[in-house]
Amino acid sequence: MNMIKFKNKSEQRCYVRIANCITALNDAHLKKSQNDTEFTYMKIFRFLADMLTAEEFDSLSYYHVSRFIGNILKLAFEEGDA
Repeated sequence: MNMIKFKNKSEQRCYVRIANCITALNDAHLKKSQNDTEFTYMKIFRFLADMLTAEEFDSLSYYHVSRFIGNILKLAFEEGDA
């Protein structure tokens, strides 16, 4: 989380909730439905809409969102190994 500059604690808590949702989707022990996946993606886009400028958000692509998710999972995996 040190690489992201949050405006306030609320924004940081929102990021942590999003990260937890993403890691839960990747948990093989938890059976996640399509609704869970769609809800998580909706939360991701809401978070990004709040974090980014209108121009940045308009230029988002599937690649950017996938990379964001991949980075969250990579950080969670690295923290799990530590």
